[in-house]
Amino acid sequence: MENKELTFKNLVTENQIKSNIENSIFSPWKNYILDTLKNSDTNNQITKHGNKYTTLDDIRYYRINPASKLLKKANQHKKKYSKSLENNEILALIHPFFRNLYDKSEYKNKKLKKINNYINQIDFVCKNIDSNIDIILVDTLHSYTGCTHKLLESGHFKDVFFSFHNQGYLIDESNLNILKNKDIYLAGGYNGYCLFNFSYELVTQNFKKNKLKFVNNLIYSDSDNMNEMNKTKKIKNPFDSTKFMPKKYLINSRLLCN
Repeated sequence: MENKELTFKNLVTENQIKSNIENSIFSPWKNYILDTLKNSDTNNQITKHGNKYTTLDDIRYYRINPASKLLKKANQHKKKYSKSLENNEILALIHPFFRNLYDKSEYKNKKLKKINNYINQIDFVCKNIDSNIDIILVDTLHSYTGCTHKLLESGHFKDVFFSFHNQGYLIDESNLNILKNKDIYLAGGYNGYCLFNFSYELVTQNFKKNKLKFVNNLIYSDSDNMNEMNKTKKIKNPFDSTKFMPKKYLINSRLLCN
């Protein structure tokens, strides 16, 4: 059943994430999911694969347990709740809640204000988006099973693509096939990192440049790592990584709303 009253802001609190997992089909992996989310920024989830070690951004990680079983269960959940993309215009949110899913005690008030303002903007757009635009989520396996699966269940998104944990590249790039020939609006985070990875993957899969637009006020930059981009407020260019996006590829979210 759709529940568009569910908001992102009240869903991504630490206590709510625990409750989300406990009351879902992902409860057997509760501790694993929470530990991975908590330590995601350091990417220290290292697992032995044969005689080598693999991490959250290596495809081999998702071929062994517990990640392989969790991914299988997540795909089953996705298949149950996803819907076909009927519209020609798509808003793709890449890791939109990445910063909001974890312990925020380390953040200063200025950064918390920035994060909450960004989440409020995401909330507003998803509630008021034009009926001719479908929304998809590009998310990590652990973020989805810990939190955002509730948003697919509630009808906020039509579909979800699973990406690597600290990158925007997809675990299964064949998902991109359903986006062929559609107009795609890109938003989320981070500018220059996961957002860049996903848009670059579209480019390498021969998506036409004129089919891609970046929603500049819905793109999050991490001030700790991207001071230069925060100062310029420019978007990293997947067509030419040495440059920023030309203005013709940028739009404001108000153009997507009723």
